Amino acid sequence: MATAQTGVFSATSYRVYMAVGGDRDLLTERPGYARDYLPIPARAFIASTAGTLVLVDLSGTESTIQAAANVIYPLQALTLRGGSTAGGVLVMW
Repeated sequence: MATAQTGVFSATSYRVYMAVGGDRDLLTERPGYARDYLPIPARAFIASTAGTLVLVDLSGTESTIQAAANVIYPLQALTLRGGSTAGGVLVMW
């Protein structure tokens, strides 16, 4: 299971996955989802260590991104797959 840290800053939600582990449902794992139940997809990703980000987009298509460290990837996604190898993945909503 991945270790996650969460927070809300200036109405922007985020979560950091130190290791992705299994598939992550980015709709229900959004901080605040249990409060409002709004299906808001993730809107951007930053990996602190380089690797792959395996994402499922809004149309259900799976894509593998070669993520460089500390680069913002403005991609909307519903799922972060467990096959991702990037570390310290910051997911923003």
